[in-house]
Amino acid sequence: MKKGVCICLVTGIFLSACTWSMKKKIEEDDEVKKELNEPYYEEDVASPQISALEDVSVNPKIVRPDIVDNKASIDIFKDENQIIEVQLVSMGYTRIHAALTSHDTQANLRFSEIIMPDDSSDGPFGRELDYQLPRDGTYKLIIDENIMAGEPWSGDFTLDFEVFRD
Repeated sequence: MKKGVCICLVTGIFLSACTWSMKKKIEEDDEVKKELNEPYYEEDVASPQISALEDVSVNPKIVRPDIVDNKASIDIFKDENQIIEVQLVSMGYTRIHAALTSHDTQANLRFSEIIMPDDSSDGPFGRELDYQLPRDGTYKLIIDENIMAGEPWSGDFTLDFEVFRD
C-alpha cells in the first residue's frame, strides 16, 4: 500500500512539474508571437520638409559643391518626394544668387528654404534665389517640390549659383 501511495505521489509531482514546464513554454511562445505581430519602428531622421503624412522613400540628398571663381554649377538627379540639401560655407561671402533649370518645363521644382548657420530659416522661394548672407557659417539651400502647385517630380536639373563679397 505504501508503495502504491508513493508511486501515485511521485507520478503526481512529475505530472505537475511537466504541466508547469509546458505552461511556461506556451507563455514564452505567446510572448514571441506577440513581439512578432507588433509593428517595428525604426528611428527616422528628422527633416524640416517631411511631414508624417508624406510617403518619402529616399532620405535627403546632401550636395556640397566646389566653388571655383565664386561660381558653381551642378547637375543633380532628384527622385519624387526627395529633398536636395545644398550645403554652402560662406567664408566671407555676403550674397548668393542661385537658379534651378531643367529641360522639363513642367518640372515641379523650387528653392523651398534657406537655413542659416544659427538654424533660423527663410522661404519659400521660386526657381531663382538672390539672398543676403548675414554671417559666416554653413548655409543650407533646400530644393524640393512645391506640394501646393503640382505632383511629385523626378528628373535631372542643374543648380547654378554665384557668391559675392559686396
